[in-house]
Amino acid sequence: GIIHHKSLTPNKKRISQLKNLRERNFLITSQDEEVGHVNIHAKEYVSTRYGGKTIKLVDYLFTWGKFDYNNLLDKYPNFKNKIINAGNPRVDFWRTDFKKFYNKAKKNYFLISSNFENIFGETNFYQKYKFLKESKYFDLGMSEKVMLRRMTIEAILVEKYINLLKKLSKIFPKKNFLLRPHPIENPKHWNIIFENYKNIKVDQSGNLSEVLNNADIVLHNGCTGGLEAAIRQIPTISYMPIKETIGHPIANKLSLICKNELSLINEI
Repeated sequence: GIIHHKSLTPNKKRISQLKNLRERNFLITSQDEEVGHVNIHAKEYVSTRYGGKTIKLVDYLFTWGKFDYNNLLDKYPNFKNKIINAGNPRVDFWRTDFKKFYNKAKKNYFLISSNFENIFGETNFYQKYKFLKESKYFDLGMSEKVMLRRMTIEAILVEKYINLLKKLSKIFPKKNFLLRPHPIENPKHWNIIFENYKNIKVDQSGNLSEVLNNADIVLHNGCTGGLEAAIRQIPTISYMPIKETIGHPIANKLSLICKNELSLINEI
């Protein structure tokens, strides 16, 4: 059959897996799930999410676009015949001519796309650090300093976002707010915080694109969901109460940036 991977991190487990698949005559392909579009750490992801040993074991590697293609080609020129600049079909569904694939938009809630994986993740800091260390991410080029700094930024932003959402819930009591946790976040953790706010619902079920389709407004900070919303011309706000951000800066740049609660409330 065909196995299509979301990343090719060169750790022992993945290399062993790929070798096993090749022995069983599988065709192996890969395209990174999200970091192929103007990533802030442009040279880091080609070493942490790819490796010569893993690329050697796959048949084809598809890229998001020229940015991604050139980064990979610079790092792995010997595998030029395997690296294909195909674009990402995920992004095709963001085009206006693909609206026919979605249900009719109901526009019945404000969507908050969460990206606080370190604070609300299924694993705690110790578990995550242990995994990264054992998988050799830091040896491959991942910055321990950047990781620790992101945790600090997340902690500050989480406080700002929780206070903001509770305030919005009271200012707009007739509006529904849907907080969608990142896939690796635990919704139960969010539910406890907002259990007394009846118009705030925490739910990560369903397809993100379909959920975005029904949103009046999308609120985020550096989230790929915010990037998709902005490109699909859904009113999108990036709440940036501090200069530093998490996730993808391009998602913020394509959104309307609000730096304080008052300006955000006025925009809504």
